[in-house]
Formats: sequence, C-alpha cells, structure tokens
Amino acid sequence: WTNGELIFELNEHKKLIKQIIQYENDKLISCSDDQSIRIWDLNTRKSILTLIDKKCRFWAISLTKNGYLMSGSPDAFVFGWKVK
Repeated sequence: WTNGELIFELNEHKKLIKQIIQYENDKLISCSDDQSIRIWDLNTRKSILTLIDKKCRFWAISLTKNGYLMSGSPDAFVFGWKVK
C-alpha cells in the first residue's frame, strides 16, 4: 500500500496490544497487556464491551464456532468468555 491513508484510530488500551481479530461484520476484538479484552464497534469507533481480569494479561484471542471468545495468557491459562 504505497498510497495508504490513516482513516481512524482506536486508542482505549493502556498498554501493548497483543492481537486483533475481526468479529462479525463491523466489530473487532483486541487483547492487551493492560489486562483487558475490548470489543470495538467500527461504526462508532469506540469499545462497546471491556472484559477485565486483574490477575493476568491477555496475549491471544480466538472465536469458536459455538460463540465463545477464548483468550490465552502468559501464565498458561486459557479462558472462555460468552460475549453475546
């Protein structure tokens, strides 16, 4: 993309973002070292849901076919979240 143009930014995380995935047609999910997972609405460009665990950071996220959001942390835990 030699002629790329910045269109918007999402800036509610407080520390390093580890992963971003698409969720539905108009949403993204991001996980961060700030101990949060955020679901973003691309139309409003704001987070619409924040999942927080004060005990760990999140380094990986994935969506399952049955609707769970899975997250992984550096201390070897896998968490399952219901987001709908």
